[in-house]
Amino acid sequence: MIHAEKKPLHFLVLALIVVQPLLDVTSYWLNASGTENTMTLLLRLGLLLFTVVLGFCLAEKRRAYYITTAVLLALTAGHVLACVQFGYAQPIRDLTNLVRIYLMPLTALSFCTLLRRFPELRHKIPGAFALCLLLILLVELLATATGTDPHTYPNKSLGILGWFYFANSQSAILCMLTPIALIYVLRRFSGPVPFLIVSLLFMGMLFLFATRLSTFGCILIGLVLGVCLLLWKKRIQGLWLLVLAIVFALLIPLSPMANNQKQVQANIQVKQQHIDELVAQDQAAADSSADTQPESVLRSAYQTYLPGLVEHFGLSRTAEAYHYSQRASDICDTRRARLTYSRMLLEESPPSARLFGMELGRWYTSSDSYDVENDFHGIFFLCGGVGLVLLLGYFGWFVVLVFRSFVRKKFALLTPEFVALLVSLVTCAAHIYATAGVLRRPNASFYLAVCLALCWKDCRDALAPKVSE
Repeated sequence: MIHAEKKPLHFLVLALIVVQPLLDVTSYWLNASGTENTMTLLLRLGLLLFTVVLGFCLAEKRRAYYITTAVLLALTAGHVLACVQFGYAQPIRDLTNLVRIYLMPLTALSFCTLLRRFPELRHKIPGAFALCLLLILLVELLATATGTDPHTYPNKSLGILGWFYFANSQSAILCMLTPIALIYVLRRFSGPVPFLIVSLLFMGMLFLFATRLSTFGCILIGLVLGVCLLLWKKRIQGLWLLVLAIVFALLIPLSPMANNQKQVQANIQVKQQHIDELVAQDQAAADSSADTQPESVLRSAYQTYLPGLVEHFGLSRTAEAYHYSQRASDICDTRRARLTYSRMLLEESPPSARLFGMELGRWYTSSDSYDVENDFHGIFFLCGGVGLVLLLGYFGWFVVLVFRSFVRKKFALLTPEFVALLVSLVTCAAHIYATAGVLRRPNASFYLAVCLALCWKDCRDALAPKVSE
């Protein structure tokens, strides 16, 4: 009877996971049709809030929920006060963005509660991940077959993105799902053939996605899991993963990722020639007018390639921030431009902004967006030093938990499932550091939350297996 009562809840939890790719596809087609994807965003946020409420209602002890909520509310209050000091232009938009950030730790907490109440979900969630990955694969195949794939790099027609909206988020999702899904298939099917086929499809999907992180993530997954499977006496599967990793590594010079990098370098050379011409013209004009200001020779180049910075901060401050560089690799670096813009914004903000962050709308100009392409930097500029410290402390707690578990129970965690989970978290951490595609993107942060909850569950079982049982 009890088992029968659990089934609907299990189905609900797994459905929350499997529906995520479908929401992403819906968002893509809404954007492609010129319609705002507000509906899917609200639906996703609603589902995540439902997950949090579900965890709260099922929790036997709710202190963690109260503490987490209190900390987030205090951070929000500090953030609002900091924004008001500078002039709060778009509070609803800004606070909605904060909610998107806050949902990750709250969702992870909720899944910890669900795993505590229903330990059997630990063995079912990887199956839901595998189904998500299969749905993503089918979508990419359909998009490619119908000629409607927008591509990871649309201006170069490189990379198989499928009907998904944000490439960096999708790359993180693929890297998180793949190792866990592979181990699920290994456990689910007794013979090696299904594993060989699925691993080729899933890792090939990562390789053809064309981002640097997905390409090298594919190789990392193959090498780590391959070695581990050999140690676990799964020789055929382990050798196969190692072969795939080596083959993909050898194919890197011919990969879509390498092709993209070649085009980037070629484009930089073209821009360098253009910058040199602009500098020469400004130099001639400065010589004729006896203008000795060092930034004078950079006026045309910086106005062409850094218009937002020059418009907002002036030519002199912008040139100083770039150390009067004439290199295209500096001036045309989008990531650097966004980071420089954010730093200069922070410099002219009240001291409270350094503690609690700035308004999201300040990153947007009439012509461009300067949202930084690094989640850690993004959290710092949006939530301040206090928010970043809280985030690092949050992740640090999981690192300490894993380390303590390994110290006390050296071999209890050395299972295929936990190694795959660690690989997922490592690749996700790389995406957080190198892109803005995880912590502020609920479609990716949802999977991170589930992975963190699984990590907590495995460590808890290793440290106190009798209690968890």
